[in-house]
Amino acid sequence: MSETTTERLCKAFHQNLVALGYPEISIRHYERQRLNGDWDQVFEISDPESGQLLAVVGLHTANASVQSYSECYVRTLRFKRVKPSVGTLAICASKLQHYGRCMTATEAHTQLGNHFIELSEQCHKQINADAV
Repeated sequence: MSETTTERLCKAFHQNLVALGYPEISIRHYERQRLNGDWDQVFEISDPESGQLLAVVGLHTANASVQSYSECYVRTLRFKRVKPSVGTLAICASKLQHYGRCMTATEAHTQLGNHFIELSEQCHKQINADAV
């Protein structure tokens, strides 16, 4: 039996998480069905030592295709050559800051957590620049 597109993309996404340094044991994958019948592929990343949840990434499955919500949005912005809305930047900045703080609390993910916090600060700078 051949792999479906969804299975291949989920496998590739899982491999990317491992390549980023997350141990296999810290990655949990499951499916969740929406009310409209579509499926979400959910990846939870936890600290293997404490069990603390570090991140949740949702991949939406519709008509045998999988796209990360944020990746799809960024590709659309890049294709149309437009800036993201202030609201989107604020949500992104908030999430980056939250997960950055969670990750800097662990020794294993301090560097990546600091990078998330730097990206959050860049989002805040863009919000402030757009407000003027």
